[in-house]
Amino acid sequence: MRNSFLYACNELTKSEPVVHLIAGFGRRRGGGTDISAAYHIVGKEISVVAPQSLLDIVMTHAVKGSRSDTILFHNHPANWLDGILPKLPLSSFAEQKLMIEMNLSKKEGYNGL
Repeated sequence: MRNSFLYACNELTKSEPVVHLIAGFGRRRGGGTDISAAYHIVGKEISVVAPQSLLDIVMTHAVKGSRSDTILFHNHPANWLDGILPKLPLSSFAEQKLMIEMNLSKKEGYNGL
């Protein structure tokens, strides 16, 4: 289920010094999502890049049916800014690009960014 997937992602990455991006693919069922596959990318100290292959998999999974669901998780490793700035839930460039890509793909005649 969704919460178990997110908990496992957090446990895997909470002590890591680099950013991880983990995508879980599944189907919505009841109040949750049954995750059946995952894609894991290990980034650098302050960033992670989502490769085109992940974006392609997300788009392919999204059109499989109305119950298809993709859950994206990424961690925020501790760094020196933690003592100065609060940790705010900001989306990464990769997440913003993915959301734009998914919204634009619904428009007729769109061929990608």
